[in-house]
Formats: sequence, C-alpha cells, structure tokens
Amino acid sequence: MKIVQETFGNVKLLRLDGKLDVHSTPAVLALMGELTADNYINMVIDMRQVAFISSYGVGAMVTILKSIRERGGHLKLAALRPEVKVPFEITGLMPQFEIHDSVENAIGSF
Repeated sequence: MKIVQETFGNVKLLRLDGKLDVHSTPAVLALMGELTADNYINMVIDMRQVAFISSYGVGAMVTILKSIRERGGHLKLAALRPEVKVPFEITGLMPQFEIHDSVENAIGSF
C-alpha cells in the first residue's frame, strides 16, 4: 500500500494506492494514529486507486472514523470504486460514512 499525504488548510488528504487488507491496514492505522495525535481531525481518504478492501480494511475504516469523531473531526471517503463500495454496502456501513464522488467535492464540503 502506497500512501501519499497532502494538506489543504485544516484538511489532510490521504491518497491510498493498492489493496487495503490484513497486510496493509496496520500501516494505515499507524499513520492515522500519528495524524490524529498531531491534531489532524478533518481528513479525506482518496480511495480511487484502492482495488480491493477486505473485511479487515473495512474494520480499520470504522476504527479511524470513531477515533476522528471522538476528537470532534470528520472523515470523508472519496472516489470509491464499485468493488470497494460493496463491502460497505453488505455490512450496512454506508450511512456511517460520508462518501463523495471526487476528492475535490470531499475537500470542498468542509
């Protein structure tokens, strides 16, 4: 999993590239922990290049969402491929996440 970070004012953008599974999720969780510790609590995760997400990856997204909300922040997911949306739909988690068609829309919604 490749992760590129960008900052837009008080919004941190993370561009993920690869599979979000049991192997890559620990690195994503560690980075999110560092960012929230540094008071980045408004985040957009660009998932355009995520080709696969396992149940472990979905669980990590829930953990990140809870952590950010506890700090009064917002997490927005952007540009999910249809195959990546399916696990969120199957688990009934879609309503818990704010999902945007593009990174620009997600950043602009802050």
